[in-house]
Amino acid sequence: MIKLKRTVVFQLMLLCGLLLVPFSAFAAATISVAPAGNGAFVLQASGLDAPAGMDITVTYDSSRLSNPRVVQGSLTSGAMLASNTGVAGTVRFAVVSTRAMNGSGPIATINFDPVGDSAGTITVKGTVINLAGKTLSVSFSGWTAPAAATVADSTTATDTTDTTDEDDEDDTKKSSTD
Repeated sequence: MIKLKRTVVFQLMLLCGLLLVPFSAFAAATISVAPAGNGAFVLQASGLDAPAGMDITVTYDSSRLSNPRVVQGSLTSGAMLASNTGVAGTVRFAVVSTRAMNGSGPIATINFDPVGDSAGTITVKGTVINLAGKTLSVSFSGWTAPAAATVADSTTATDTTDTTDEDDEDDTKKSSTD
């Protein structure tokens, strides 16, 4: 009888503990691209577990967008950000910090000069590490312009998701949804 009471009490304590943990603690870490209007796109992080470094590659259609300029976001404020925009169709940048960053917020904004009437598709992939150098599991989500949207006024998106497993960087799942 005492053993049964202990088991019930333990289960109730476990249940109460789980209810007190914020649901965001169970959320998967993501980095996504979203349009901000006028040729600007925000790279947004959500639920990262204390990142200290990022190596991110954003690809875009250079026949529709040109002259990318990277502006550091509030998530990476205080960290060193170095970008390479010299290859048409690709923006690659690295972020390094000696302290763990807050797990959610804008990483950077990429401003483009519109060339075509639509932004086309923007993809994002990369690697995120913590202070110990361990690769964090992150899902990357790109953006595709709707058929009738223009670069200046696009605010809706189609996800192009790339999920990277922390145990095997080459094990990548890709899916597209509307």
